Amino acid sequence: MMKGRRISEGRTAEVFAWGDGQVLKLYRAGWRREEAEREAFLAGIVHAGSVRTPAAIDVVEVEDRHGVIFERIEGPTMLAALQARPYQAAAFARMLADVQAEMHSHTNPNLPSQRERLRRSIAAVAGMPDEIRTAVLAALDQMPDGDAFCHGDFHPGNVILAPDGPVIIDWVDVTRGNPLADVARTVLLARVARPADIVLRLLITLVQRRFRAAYLRRYAELRPFAAAELEAWEAPVAAARLAEGLETAENGRLIRIVKSRLPY
Repeated sequence: MMKGRRISEGRTAEVFAWGDGQVLKLYRAGWRREEAEREAFLAGIVHAGSVRTPAAIDVVEVEDRHGVIFERIEGPTMLAALQARPYQAAAFARMLADVQAEMHSHTNPNLPSQRERLRRSIAAVAGMPDEIRTAVLAALDQMPDGDAFCHGDFHPGNVILAPDGPVIIDWVDVTRGNPLADVARTVLLARVARPADIVLRLLITLVQRRFRAAYLRRYAELRPFAAAELEAWEAPVAAARLAEGLETAENGRLIRIVKSRLPY
C-alpha cells in the first residue's frame, strides 16, 4: 500500500494517511525497526489499560524506513486548537490536567521503569560536567518511586481533540513511575520549548504563563501535591531532556534550571 498525504511531522517521524481509518507513523531514515516495534508494543499496553489512545495495528517497512500503523483519530491536536483560540488557554490547560490526571490513575507492571529511563538519559548527555551529572543522579536517587502510567512527553501537541473526547498519542516514552515527574516534564516543556515559527513563538510566550498556572491549579485539585515535591523533580527531568539533541538556546535554558535546583 502507498502512503497518503503527510498529516504531521516531528523530530523523529512523519505521520501519513494510510488506507481507511488508519495512519502511518514513519520513522525518519536511520531509525531501526526495533524502535518501531518497541513503540507498537508500548502503545498496545497502554491501549489495553483503558487509556484513550489509538490502537497500534502493525509494524511495516515503507521506502526503506520503519513505521507503525495506528488507528486514525479524527480531530485537531490541542496545540492546533490553542493556536486558533489562544483566549481559551486556561480552559485548554484545565482539560490537559484532567486528561493527564486520569491517565495517572492507571498502571501496568510491564511498562519500563521511569527512574531507569531518566538515569540512562542523564548518563547519555554529552559534555555535562562530572560534578553536575553526579549531583543530578544523586538527586534522582532521592526521589520517590511510583507505578502510574507516565507519558514522558505529555503536552498539547500529543492530545487529539476527537469528537467524543481527548485522545492521547505518541507513547514512545511511556514508563511506570511517579506522576509528578510526568507533570514536571509537562511544565518544563511549557517553560523552555520554543517553536521555530516566530508568530507561534510570540503566541506561546504570551499565553504560556497563564496556561501553566491554570494547568497546575487543576492538576493539584485532582491529585494534590506540595510545590516542593514538584520542584524536586525539575533537575532530573531537565537534565534528561538535554540528551534529546535540542537547539543551543533551549539547552542553555535547561542547564540554568538544572543548576538552580541542585544543592550546591
